[in-house]
Amino acid sequence: MFDFLLPLSCLHCHRPSRLSLCEKCLAPFRDVPQCVSYIDGVPLWVTAYYAGSIRRAIVAYKEEGIASLRKPLSFAIANGLAHFSQEHEDLMVVPIPSRIKAIRSRGEDVIHQLALAACQASGIARPRVKPLLRMRPQTADQGGLGAAARRRNMKGALELAVPRGELPGGSVVLVDDVVTTGETVRAAIALFPPEKVVGVVAVALVKSPVKARSTLLGRPDIAASAVTRRRLGPPPSPTM
Repeated sequence: MFDFLLPLSCLHCHRPSRLSLCEKCLAPFRDVPQCVSYIDGVPLWVTAYYAGSIRRAIVAYKEEGIASLRKPLSFAIANGLAHFSQEHEDLMVVPIPSRIKAIRSRGEDVIHQLALAACQASGIARPRVKPLLRMRPQTADQGGLGAAARRRNMKGALELAVPRGELPGGSVVLVDDVVTTGETVRAAIALFPPEKVVGVVAVALVKSPVKARSTLLGRPDIAASAVTRRRLGPPPSPTM
């Protein structure tokens, strides 16, 4: 009843909208995720670059507590999860954990909640979301760090939440919101037995400088610029 006095607008473009994002700004979330690179031999699937309405939504969801954005963000990774669930009947969805300080300030682990919503959207049973990873308390925020600093920061930062010998059977797909240099994902993959992690699904890939991009992809001839809306092109071959 107060719309006339306080008209609602899109968080990104500020057009009139009754939702957090208008239809135009929601469009990138509906793009089909595709494999854009490999991290230590594991395929990375993303939907878009970390820019525009995608970036605005992730920041608003994580830092401003706008929970209504969980739904479009979950759609951005749901198709990627569905792809892996069709190939692996025993699939487990393992969220990349947030820092303990971030969980306390936000009141929840937003990536875990995003993984639950994405599973619901893709028809995967919620119990298949397994919090098998945890972040050590002293880990610093990765924001603003370069590739080398990120690598140092993630050394020993992640650990298994259960003893290695008690890991449940099944294949693992890791879920995160944004991949920059891939150091967090690389640290997570290293904790599992070889070939147990079959994929990584994220909302967005940061458009990094060439040097950092090569660090992520493992091959300088595979550029992150291959990521475009709706037509990402064929996935690259894995790096051996």
